[in-house]
Amino acid sequence: MPPLAPVALVDPLDLAVALVKASPGEVAALLGRGVVHVLRADWSVALPCPGDGFDRTVGAVTVGEAPSLAWVSAFLDGARTESGAAVNAGLRGPSDVAWAICPQSGLGVVAGRARPSFRRGERRQLLQLSRIADARLVELGVSAGIRLHPSSTTAGPRTRSRRHLDPLPSPA
Repeated sequence: MPPLAPVALVDPLDLAVALVKASPGEVAALLGRGVVHVLRADWSVALPCPGDGFDRTVGAVTVGEAPSLAWVSAFLDGARTESGAAVNAGLRGPSDVAWAICPQSGLGVVAGRARPSFRRGERRQLLQLSRIADARLVELGVSAGIRLHPSSTTAGPRTRSRRHLDPLPSPA
């Protein structure tokens, strides 16, 4: 009798829980490290990618022997401009690369491996995990263009005023 396959949902759910609990500076690192494990990828890069003119090397998280940040940035730019909803959603594309872009926070993640090819279900897992990361960053007040890494020497992540976090006053 062949050995049982690992339960596919355990690792993605563990990563999802960690993302929901993460601080702004931890989200990119968790997503970058987590997708290597969850997708059994050889490498991954998580980086801010809100648009032209932004220094994407600031706050980038690289795991494994990834291509250069310039290549990853160009790949994400190309992925965003490709035609077709499935390509834009990251559900189709090169067999050795999977990616997702968080639309509200501007975080992009790209993962790669030599073999086997990424399957549609794995690409969907990456998209769902990226949506969780995006929601967490939005919840924390991080928007596109904000440097996400805690070692950034510039402004760092901004948060909204604490007033939106405090409970509503009880009626008198």
